[in-house]
Amino acid sequence: NGMEKSPKILIITYYWPPSGGPGVQRWLKMSNYLAQMGCEISVLTLEEDYASYPHLDRNLESDIHPSIDVHRTKAFNPYRILEKLMGKKKMPAANFSRPKNGGTAFNILAFVRSHLFIPDPRRGWNRRAYNSAASLIKQGSFDHIITTSPPHSSQLIGLRLKRRFGIHWVVDFRDPWTDIFYYQHLGHSSFSRGIDSAYEKSVILESDMIFTVGESLAQLLRNKLTRWKANDEVDKVKTITNGYDELDFRGLSKTEDLGVFSIVYTGTLSTLYNYEVVFDALAELAAEGRSFEMKFYGRIPIDVQQDILNRCGEVARFYDEVEHGAINQLQVNADLLLLVLADVPNAEMIVSGKLFEYLRSGVKILNLGPIDGDAAEIITKCSAGKTFNRQQQADIKGFISECMDVYAAGNSTTSSSKNRQEYSRQSIARRALDMLS
Repeated sequence: NGMEKSPKILIITYYWPPSGGPGVQRWLKMSNYLAQMGCEISVLTLEEDYASYPHLDRNLESDIHPSIDVHRTKAFNPYRILEKLMGKKKMPAANFSRPKNGGTAFNILAFVRSHLFIPDPRRGWNRRAYNSAASLIKQGSFDHIITTSPPHSSQLIGLRLKRRFGIHWVVDFRDPWTDIFYYQHLGHSSFSRGIDSAYEKSVILESDMIFTVGESLAQLLRNKLTRWKANDEVDKVKTITNGYDELDFRGLSKTEDLGVFSIVYTGTLSTLYNYEVVFDALAELAAEGRSFEMKFYGRIPIDVQQDILNRCGEVARFYDEVEHGAINQLQVNADLLLLVLADVPNAEMIVSGKLFEYLRSGVKILNLGPIDGDAAEIITKCSAGKTFNRQQQADIKGFISECMDVYAAGNSTTSSSKNRQEYSRQSIARRALDMLS
Protein backbone atom coordinates (compact mmCIF):
# COMPACT_ATOMS: atom_id res chain seq x y z
CA ASN A 1 0.00 0.00 0.00
CA GLY A 2 3.00 2.26 -0.63
CA MET A 3 3.50 3.23 3.00
CA GLU A 4 7.13 4.08 3.72
CA LYS A 5 6.91 3.10 7.36
CA SER A 6 4.81 0.56 9.17
CA PRO A 7 2.06 2.26 11.16
CA LYS A 8 2.28 2.64 14.94
CA ILE A 9 -0.99 1.72 16.60
CA LEU A 10 -2.14 2.08 20.19
CA ILE A 11 -4.98 -0.29 21.11
CA ILE A 12 -6.91 0.53 24.28
CA THR A 13 -8.93 -2.42 25.54
CA TYR A 14 -10.39 -3.42 28.90
CA TYR A 15 -10.29 -7.13 28.09
CA TRP A 16 -6.88 -8.66 27.46
CA PRO A 17 -5.25 -11.90 28.63
CA PRO A 18 -5.42 -13.33 31.26
CA SER A 19 -9.08 -12.44 30.71
CA GLY A 20 -10.93 -15.20 28.87
CA GLY A 21 -14.24 -14.94 27.06
CA PRO A 22 -15.17 -13.86 23.55
CA GLY A 23 -14.46 -10.15 24.16
CA VAL A 24 -10.71 -10.78 24.24
CA GLN A 25 -10.35 -12.75 21.05
CA ARG A 26 -11.08 -9.98 18.54
CA TRP A 27 -8.19 -7.64 19.35
CA LEU A 28 -5.82 -10.31 20.57
CA LYS A 29 -6.02 -11.96 17.14
CA MET A 30 -6.19 -8.69 15.25
CA SER A 31 -3.11 -7.27 16.99
CA ASN A 32 -1.16 -10.48 16.41
CA TYR A 33 -1.79 -10.42 12.66
CA LEU A 34 -1.18 -6.67 12.43
CA ALA A 35 2.12 -7.21 14.24
CA GLN A 36 3.02 -9.99 11.79
CA MET A 37 2.32 -7.55 8.97
CA GLY A 38 4.91 -5.20 10.43
CA CYS A 39 2.74 -2.78 12.43
CA GLU A 40 4.19 -1.50 15.70
CA ILE A 41 1.51 -2.34 18.24
CA SER A 42 1.13 -1.07 21.79
CA VAL A 43 -1.72 -2.26 23.97
CA LEU A 44 -3.04 -0.39 26.99
CA THR A 45 -5.09 -2.45 29.44
CA LEU A 46 -5.60 -3.09 33.17
CA GLU A 47 -3.59 -4.87 35.77
CA GLU A 48 -5.39 -8.12 36.45
CA ASP A 49 -5.95 -7.35 40.14
CA TYR A 50 -7.98 -4.28 39.29
CA ALA A 51 -10.17 -5.79 36.58
CA SER A 52 -13.49 -7.66 36.56
CA TYR A 53 -13.13 -10.45 34.01
CA PRO A 54 -15.96 -12.86 33.08
CA HIS A 55 -13.43 -15.67 33.36
CA LEU A 56 -9.71 -16.24 33.26
CA ASP A 57 -7.79 -18.08 30.56
CA ARG A 58 -4.10 -18.14 31.40
CA ASN A 59 -3.26 -20.02 28.19
CA LEU A 60 -4.06 -16.93 26.15
CA GLU A 61 -1.09 -15.07 27.62
CA SER A 62 1.27 -17.17 25.53
CA ASP A 63 -0.70 -16.18 22.39
CA ILE A 64 0.40 -12.54 22.47
CA HIS A 65 2.81 -11.70 19.64
CA PRO A 66 6.26 -11.04 21.17
CA SER A 67 6.65 -7.65 19.45
CA ILE A 68 3.53 -6.22 21.10
CA ASP A 69 4.21 -3.73 23.85
CA VAL A 70 1.67 -4.25 26.66
CA HIS A 71 1.13 -1.50 29.24
CA ARG A 72 -1.05 -2.11 32.28
CA THR A 73 -2.55 0.41 34.68
CA LYS A 74 -4.34 0.20 37.97
CA ALA A 75 -8.02 1.11 38.17
CA PHE A 76 -10.61 2.08 40.73
CA ASN A 77 -13.00 -0.86 40.64
CA PRO A 78 -16.16 -0.17 42.64
CA TYR A 79 -17.42 -3.66 41.85
CA ARG A 80 -14.55 -5.27 43.71
CA ILE A 81 -15.54 -3.38 46.86
CA LEU A 82 -19.21 -4.22 46.43
CA GLU A 83 -18.33 -7.87 45.80
CA LYS A 84 -16.49 -7.97 49.11
CA LEU A 85 -19.39 -6.34 50.93
CA MET A 86 -22.18 -8.34 49.35
CA GLY A 87 -20.60 -11.58 48.26
CA LYS A 88 -19.97 -12.47 44.62
CA LYS A 89 -23.16 -14.49 44.22
CA LYS A 90 -25.43 -11.49 44.63
CA MET A 91 -23.72 -9.35 42.03
CA PRO A 92 -25.63 -8.60 38.83
CA ALA A 93 -24.17 -10.39 35.84
CA ALA A 94 -22.85 -8.32 32.96
CA ASN A 95 -25.89 -9.12 30.87
CA PHE A 96 -28.14 -8.31 33.78
CA SER A 97 -30.01 -11.55 34.12
CA ARG A 98 -31.87 -10.93 37.35
CA PRO A 99 -31.13 -13.20 40.30
CA LYS A 100 -34.02 -15.33 41.60
CA ASN A 101 -33.64 -13.85 45.09
CA GLY A 102 -31.79 -10.97 46.69
CA GLY A 103 -33.90 -8.62 44.57
CA THR A 104 -33.49 -5.56 46.77
CA ALA A 105 -29.72 -5.67 46.77
CA PHE A 106 -29.88 -6.18 43.02
CA ASN A 107 -32.13 -3.14 42.57
CA ILE A 108 -29.88 -0.95 44.69
CA LEU A 109 -26.85 -2.06 42.70
CA ALA A 110 -28.62 -1.53 39.39
CA PHE A 111 -29.49 1.97 40.53
CA VAL A 112 -25.97 2.72 41.72
CA ARG A 113 -24.55 1.26 38.54
CA SER A 114 -26.75 3.34 36.26
CA HIS A 115 -26.42 6.65 38.11
CA LEU A 116 -22.93 6.86 39.52
CA PHE A 117 -21.19 5.01 36.74
CA ILE A 118 -22.24 6.27 33.34
CA PRO A 119 -21.85 4.58 30.92
CA ASP A 120 -20.79 1.64 33.13
CA PRO A 121 -18.92 0.69 36.33
CA ARG A 122 -15.74 -0.07 34.39
CA ARG A 123 -15.07 3.64 33.94
CA GLY A 124 -13.04 3.62 37.16
CA TRP A 125 -10.18 2.80 34.81
CA ASN A 126 -10.49 5.89 32.62
CA ARG A 127 -8.44 8.49 34.46
CA ARG A 128 -5.36 6.31 34.83
CA ALA A 129 -5.75 4.88 31.33
CA TYR A 130 -5.95 8.38 29.88
CA ASN A 131 -2.83 9.55 31.76
CA SER A 132 -0.93 6.46 30.74
CA ALA A 133 -1.99 6.80 27.07
CA ALA A 134 -1.08 10.49 27.09
CA SER A 135 2.44 9.77 28.27
CA LEU A 136 2.83 6.98 25.67
CA ILE A 137 1.70 9.42 22.97
CA LYS A 138 4.23 12.01 24.14
CA GLN A 139 7.03 9.41 24.06
CA GLY A 140 6.35 8.24 20.52
CA SER A 141 3.87 9.43 17.95
CA PHE A 142 1.16 6.93 17.09
CA ASP A 143 -0.53 6.93 13.70
CA HIS A 144 -3.76 5.49 15.08
CA ILE A 145 -5.49 4.97 18.41
CA ILE A 146 -8.08 2.19 18.53
CA THR A 147 -10.55 1.95 21.41
CA THR A 148 -12.78 -1.11 21.59
CA SER A 149 -15.95 -1.62 23.60
CA PRO A 150 -17.84 -2.85 25.59
CA PRO A 151 -17.30 -1.54 28.20
CA HIS A 152 -18.32 1.61 26.35
CA SER A 153 -16.63 3.74 29.00
CA SER A 154 -13.36 2.83 27.24
CA GLN A 155 -14.52 4.97 24.30
CA LEU A 156 -14.40 8.05 26.54
CA ILE A 157 -10.66 7.53 26.97
CA GLY A 158 -10.30 7.75 23.19
CA LEU A 159 -12.56 10.80 23.05
CA ARG A 160 -10.36 12.72 25.51
CA LEU A 161 -7.18 11.70 23.70
CA LYS A 162 -8.64 12.71 20.35
CA ARG A 163 -9.64 16.13 21.69
CA ARG A 164 -6.22 16.70 23.17
CA PHE A 165 -3.84 15.23 20.60
CA GLY A 166 -5.90 15.10 17.41
CA ILE A 167 -4.57 11.63 16.52
CA HIS A 168 -6.48 9.49 14.01
CA TRP A 169 -8.99 7.71 16.27
CA VAL A 170 -10.74 4.46 15.40
CA VAL A 171 -13.72 3.42 17.50
CA ASP A 172 -14.50 -0.31 17.52
CA PHE A 173 -17.97 -1.45 18.58
CA ARG A 174 -18.26 -5.16 19.36
CA ASP A 175 -21.84 -4.48 20.57
CA PRO A 176 -24.32 -1.64 20.19
CA TRP A 177 -24.23 0.98 22.97
CA THR A 178 -27.63 2.48 23.81
CA ASP A 179 -29.29 0.02 21.41
CA ILE A 180 -28.12 -3.13 23.19
CA PHE A 181 -31.06 -5.44 23.82
CA TYR A 182 -30.92 -5.27 27.62
CA TYR A 183 -30.46 -1.49 27.75
CA GLN A 184 -33.92 -0.94 29.21
CA HIS A 185 -33.03 -3.27 32.11
CA LEU A 186 -30.05 -1.20 33.20
CA GLY A 187 -32.29 0.93 35.42
CA HIS A 188 -31.34 4.28 33.88
CA SER A 189 -33.38 7.34 34.73
CA SER A 190 -34.10 9.70 31.85
CA PHE A 191 -31.31 11.85 33.32
CA SER A 192 -28.63 9.16 33.21
CA ARG A 193 -29.91 7.90 29.86
CA GLY A 194 -29.51 11.43 28.51
CA ILE A 195 -25.88 11.62 29.61
CA ASP A 196 -25.18 8.18 28.17
CA SER A 197 -26.71 9.09 24.79
CA ALA A 198 -24.71 12.31 24.72
CA TYR A 199 -21.51 10.33 25.31
CA GLU A 200 -22.43 7.91 22.56
CA LYS A 201 -23.18 10.77 20.17
CA SER A 202 -19.85 12.53 20.84
CA VAL A 203 -17.92 9.30 20.33
CA ILE A 204 -19.67 8.51 17.05
CA LEU A 205 -19.38 12.06 15.70
CA GLU A 206 -15.80 12.81 16.77
CA SER A 207 -14.20 9.49 15.80
CA ASP A 208 -12.29 9.36 12.51
CA MET A 209 -13.35 5.84 11.69
CA ILE A 210 -15.73 3.29 13.17
CA PHE A 211 -15.27 -0.48 12.98
CA THR A 212 -18.26 -2.71 13.76
CA VAL A 213 -18.68 -6.47 13.86
CA GLY A 214 -21.51 -6.72 11.37
CA GLU A 215 -23.44 -5.03 8.61
CA SER A 216 -26.65 -4.41 10.62
CA LEU A 217 -24.79 -2.61 13.40
CA ALA A 218 -22.89 -0.61 10.76
CA GLN A 219 -26.23 0.39 9.22
CA LEU A 220 -27.61 1.41 12.62
CA LEU A 221 -24.60 3.70 13.16
CA ARG A 222 -24.86 5.15 9.64
CA ASN A 223 -28.52 5.96 10.33
CA LYS A 224 -27.52 7.80 13.51
CA LEU A 225 -24.98 9.87 11.58
CA THR A 226 -27.64 10.74 9.02
CA ARG A 227 -30.08 11.66 11.77
CA TRP A 228 -27.45 13.93 13.29
CA LYS A 229 -26.93 15.68 9.93
CA ALA A 230 -23.48 14.17 9.52
CA ASN A 231 -24.28 12.63 6.15
CA ASP A 232 -20.79 13.20 4.82
CA GLU A 233 -19.48 10.88 7.53
CA VAL A 234 -21.50 7.73 6.90
CA ASP A 235 -18.59 6.24 4.93
CA LYS A 236 -16.38 6.19 8.01
CA VAL A 237 -18.40 3.22 9.35
CA LYS A 238 -16.75 -0.04 8.27
CA THR A 239 -17.68 -3.66 8.85
CA ILE A 240 -14.76 -5.66 10.22
CA THR A 241 -16.28 -8.96 11.27
CA ASN A 242 -14.84 -11.38 13.76
CA GLY A 243 -13.36 -14.50 12.28
CA TYR A 244 -11.65 -17.81 12.83
CA ASP A 245 -7.95 -18.24 13.37
CA GLU A 246 -6.43 -20.73 10.96
CA LEU A 247 -3.83 -21.58 13.62
CA ASP A 248 -6.55 -22.90 15.96
CA PHE A 249 -7.51 -25.47 13.33
CA ARG A 250 -4.03 -26.44 12.19
CA GLY A 251 -3.79 -30.21 11.94
CA LEU A 252 -7.34 -30.81 13.16
CA SER A 253 -9.46 -33.41 11.41
CA LYS A 254 -12.34 -35.61 12.47
CA THR A 255 -10.73 -37.88 15.03
CA GLU A 256 -13.66 -40.00 16.01
CA ASP A 257 -16.81 -41.22 14.49
CA LEU A 258 -18.66 -43.18 17.07
CA GLY A 259 -21.09 -44.47 14.51
CA VAL A 260 -23.83 -42.22 15.80
CA PHE A 261 -24.91 -38.89 14.32
CA SER A 262 -23.73 -36.19 16.69
CA ILE A 263 -25.12 -32.66 16.98
CA VAL A 264 -22.88 -30.31 18.92
CA TYR A 265 -23.49 -26.99 20.66
CA THR A 266 -20.60 -25.05 22.17
CA GLY A 267 -20.87 -22.03 24.46
CA THR A 268 -23.57 -20.61 26.67
CA LEU A 269 -27.32 -20.89 26.50
CA SER A 270 -29.92 -19.18 28.65
CA THR A 271 -33.67 -18.71 28.77
CA LEU A 272 -33.19 -15.56 26.65
CA TYR A 273 -32.37 -17.80 23.73
CA ASN A 274 -35.86 -19.25 23.23
CA TYR A 275 -34.34 -22.49 21.93
CA GLU A 276 -37.32 -24.84 22.55
CA VAL A 277 -38.31 -25.42 18.93
CA VAL A 278 -35.04 -27.22 18.10
CA PHE A 279 -35.28 -29.63 21.01
CA ASP A 280 -38.95 -30.30 20.32
CA ALA A 281 -37.97 -31.22 16.76
CA LEU A 282 -35.22 -33.49 18.12
CA ALA A 283 -37.73 -35.10 20.47
CA GLU A 284 -39.92 -36.00 17.47
CA LEU A 285 -36.94 -37.51 15.65
CA ALA A 286 -36.01 -39.53 18.74
CA ALA A 287 -39.61 -40.72 19.06
CA GLU A 288 -39.43 -41.91 15.46
CA GLY A 289 -36.47 -44.07 16.41
CA ARG A 290 -33.71 -41.99 14.78
CA SER A 291 -30.47 -42.50 16.67
CA PHE A 292 -28.30 -39.47 17.44
CA GLU A 293 -26.64 -37.55 20.26
CA MET A 294 -27.05 -33.90 21.19
CA LYS A 295 -23.88 -32.75 22.99
CA PHE A 296 -23.42 -29.48 24.86
CA TYR A 297 -20.03 -28.08 25.82
CA GLY A 298 -20.07 -24.88 27.84
CA ARG A 299 -21.69 -23.08 30.74
CA ILE A 300 -25.33 -24.08 30.65
CA PRO A 301 -27.45 -23.19 33.70
CA ILE A 302 -29.02 -26.15 35.49
CA ASP A 303 -32.61 -25.02 34.82
CA VAL A 304 -31.86 -24.84 31.08
CA GLN A 305 -30.26 -28.31 31.17
CA GLN A 306 -33.33 -29.65 32.97
CA ASP A 307 -35.66 -28.06 30.43
CA ILE A 308 -33.75 -29.59 27.51
CA LEU A 309 -33.69 -33.02 29.18
CA ASN A 310 -37.43 -32.77 29.76
CA ARG A 311 -37.90 -32.05 26.07
CA CYS A 312 -35.65 -34.56 24.38
CA GLY A 313 -34.60 -36.99 27.06
CA GLU A 314 -31.37 -38.89 27.16
CA VAL A 315 -30.17 -37.91 23.70
CA ALA A 316 -28.95 -34.70 25.37
CA ARG A 317 -25.53 -34.83 27.07
CA PHE A 318 -23.96 -31.97 28.99
CA TYR A 319 -20.21 -31.65 29.40
CA ASP A 320 -18.25 -29.20 31.49
CA GLU A 321 -16.68 -26.18 29.93
CA VAL A 322 -13.57 -27.12 28.01
CA GLU A 323 -10.68 -24.76 27.49
CA HIS A 324 -10.68 -22.89 24.21
CA GLY A 325 -7.92 -24.98 22.69
CA ALA A 326 -10.02 -28.15 22.84
CA ILE A 327 -13.29 -26.67 21.63
CA ASN A 328 -12.32 -26.57 17.94
CA GLN A 329 -11.60 -30.30 17.86
CA LEU A 330 -15.06 -30.96 19.31
CA GLN A 331 -16.58 -28.73 16.62
CA VAL A 332 -14.69 -30.55 13.87
CA ASN A 333 -15.87 -33.92 15.21
CA ALA A 334 -19.54 -32.98 14.98
CA ASP A 335 -21.89 -34.07 12.21
CA LEU A 336 -24.09 -31.00 12.66
CA LEU A 337 -23.39 -27.80 14.62
CA LEU A 338 -26.18 -25.96 16.38
CA LEU A 339 -26.09 -22.16 16.60
CA VAL A 340 -28.80 -20.43 18.65
CA LEU A 341 -28.94 -16.63 18.72
CA ALA A 342 -30.54 -14.85 21.66
CA ASP A 343 -34.18 -14.04 20.91
CA VAL A 344 -34.00 -10.32 21.65
CA PRO A 345 -34.65 -6.99 19.91
CA ASN A 346 -31.95 -6.24 17.30
CA ALA A 347 -31.08 -9.95 17.14
CA GLU A 348 -30.29 -9.52 13.45
CA MET A 349 -27.10 -7.76 14.60
CA ILE A 350 -25.81 -10.71 16.59
CA VAL A 351 -22.87 -12.39 14.91
CA SER A 352 -21.39 -14.58 17.61
CA GLY A 353 -17.67 -15.31 17.47
CA LYS A 354 -18.58 -18.98 17.57
CA LEU A 355 -20.19 -18.70 14.12
CA PHE A 356 -16.78 -18.29 12.50
CA GLU A 357 -15.30 -21.29 14.29
CA TYR A 358 -18.32 -23.27 13.15
CA LEU A 359 -17.70 -22.04 9.58
CA ARG A 360 -14.07 -23.06 9.63
CA SER A 361 -14.81 -26.51 11.06
CA GLY A 362 -16.54 -27.23 7.76
CA VAL A 363 -19.45 -28.93 9.51
CA LYS A 364 -23.01 -28.02 8.45
CA ILE A 365 -24.65 -25.39 10.67
CA LEU A 366 -28.23 -25.19 11.86
CA ASN A 367 -28.78 -21.57 12.88
CA LEU A 368 -31.82 -20.58 14.94
CA GLY A 369 -32.31 -16.83 14.59
CA PRO A 370 -33.53 -14.09 12.26
CA ILE A 371 -33.52 -15.41 8.68
CA ASP A 372 -32.55 -11.95 7.41
CA GLY A 373 -29.89 -11.40 10.10
CA ASP A 374 -26.15 -10.94 9.64
CA ALA A 375 -25.35 -14.47 10.81
CA ALA A 376 -27.86 -15.95 8.35
CA GLU A 377 -26.32 -13.97 5.53
CA ILE A 378 -22.79 -15.17 6.28
CA ILE A 379 -23.95 -18.80 6.49
CA THR A 380 -25.75 -18.48 3.14
CA LYS A 381 -22.79 -16.74 1.51
CA CYS A 382 -20.52 -19.60 2.56
CA SER A 383 -23.11 -22.32 1.77
CA ALA A 384 -22.46 -23.53 5.28
CA GLY A 385 -25.91 -24.55 6.42
CA LYS A 386 -29.35 -23.10 6.99
CA THR A 387 -31.14 -20.56 9.20
CA PHE A 388 -34.61 -21.06 10.68
CA ASN A 389 -36.86 -18.91 12.80
CA ARG A 390 -38.74 -20.10 15.87
CA GLN A 391 -41.94 -20.91 13.96
CA GLN A 392 -40.32 -23.44 11.65
CA GLN A 393 -40.33 -26.62 13.73
CA ALA A 394 -41.31 -28.87 10.81
CA ASP A 395 -38.61 -27.38 8.57
CA ILE A 396 -36.00 -27.72 11.29
CA LYS A 397 -36.94 -31.35 11.75
CA GLY A 398 -36.75 -31.89 8.00
CA PHE A 399 -33.32 -30.29 7.75
CA ILE A 400 -31.88 -32.37 10.60
CA SER A 401 -33.46 -35.47 9.10
CA GLU A 402 -31.82 -34.78 5.73
CA CYS A 403 -28.43 -34.34 7.41
CA MET A 404 -28.96 -37.67 9.18
CA ASP A 405 -29.79 -39.38 5.88
CA VAL A 406 -26.62 -38.05 4.27
CA TYR A 407 -24.66 -39.31 7.28
CA ALA A 408 -26.38 -42.71 7.26
CA ALA A 409 -25.49 -43.14 3.60
CA GLY A 410 -21.86 -42.85 4.63
CA ASN A 411 -21.39 -39.44 3.05
CA SER A 412 -19.61 -36.56 4.70
CA THR A 413 -21.84 -33.76 5.99
CA THR A 414 -19.13 -31.16 5.61
CA SER A 415 -19.80 -27.90 3.84
CA SER A 416 -17.61 -26.42 1.12
CA SER A 417 -14.81 -24.05 2.05
CA LYS A 418 -15.68 -21.54 -0.66
CA ASN A 419 -15.91 -17.93 0.46
CA ARG A 420 -15.03 -18.73 4.02
CA GLN A 421 -11.36 -17.68 3.68
CA GLU A 422 -12.39 -14.04 3.82
CA TYR A 423 -13.44 -14.66 7.44
CA SER A 424 -10.01 -15.81 8.54
CA ARG A 425 -8.51 -13.45 11.12
CA GLN A 426 -5.58 -12.90 8.80
CA SER A 427 -7.73 -11.68 5.88
CA ILE A 428 -9.69 -9.49 8.28
CA ALA A 429 -6.55 -7.89 9.73
CA ARG A 430 -5.33 -7.21 6.20
CA ARG A 431 -8.65 -5.48 5.38
CA ALA A 432 -8.43 -3.43 8.57
CA LEU A 433 -4.88 -2.36 7.72
CA ASP A 434 -5.94 -1.34 4.21
CA MET A 435 -8.68 0.83 5.74
CA LEU A 436 -6.23 2.42 8.14
CA SER A 437 -3.59 3.24 5.57
